[in-house]
Amino acid sequence: SNISSAINKWKTKGLSPSSIRSYINHIGAIVNEGFRRGLVDSPFVNHPSYRQKKTTTVVKTATPEMFREAIDKVKDIRDFQALGFWLLQFTLRGMYTSDLATMHLHSRENEAEWDSNRYVLHKRHKTGEAMTILYSCEPTEGLLVALQNSIYITHHYKENMLPDRSNALQLFRYDYSDSRVHKNIWDVYAKRSSRILLPFKTARKTFESYALMLNTSAEIRYRLLGHTDTSIKSHYQNWEWDKLSEQIDSAHIEVLKSFECEQLYKELIDKVTEVTNQVTASKLTTLHLSTP
Repeated sequence: SNISSAINKWKTKGLSPSSIRSYINHIGAIVNEGFRRGLVDSPFVNHPSYRQKKTTTVVKTATPEMFREAIDKVKDIRDFQALGFWLLQFTLRGMYTSDLATMHLHSRENEAEWDSNRYVLHKRHKTGEAMTILYSCEPTEGLLVALQNSIYITHHYKENMLPDRSNALQLFRYDYSDSRVHKNIWDVYAKRSSRILLPFKTARKTFESYALMLNTSAEIRYRLLGHTDTSIKSHYQNWEWDKLSEQIDSAHIEVLKSFECEQLYKELIDKVTEVTNQVTASKLTTLHLSTP
């Protein structure tokens, strides 16, 4: 009866069938573990009334033309940040805001060889696949610097939140385990992105769509997108994966070129220069030329 009551509340709140199915599966696992330990009298039974209809959600994707239309709608520096975060998620192969917030904790770089490639080590939530994502390329590095510097403008009154400038990957400073604080910070930008372009989650789908249009092997596409395919991985030794990593980086850069990321970034900088006051604009106009 408790489970039925919970499901009815989830439906009332508008949760998707897929979310409700996921919750029911988790509850079932807990009940079955309780039964195994002798804490409850019977195992979980997935009653027919619990079952949800399967739905197919089509996630929209963006195009360079759509992004340019969104740039035209930028009215202030926070609009610039919203589009900047969307573009950053795209250039980092579909990271979510929780990933952007903590990526500075998972960087891999060789400070002795500053010109070498630098990466974010990222484990994809859905598959658990480890991804090594290149960020020492354009426009990613310039975009990181521009966003970091813009945060110093918009959040100057909250010094404890300002990023450490010595860390090129840190965007905000806060307790990353505090979901309430995280939501308060990022929801502002998520809503703006949805209003002038598309939701943040479409950045990954867009990257995936452009990646799939490339004439690359299945192995490279799977590694590029963090998909799981053990049959592919089992055919390669470690040294072979090192060689494939170079091809993955090349494919990554090709996706960025295909979406015209560098040009869109420059147009976005030009737009925020136009709509902000001269003092603020002067700090942003040269950011794409800066290095972390």
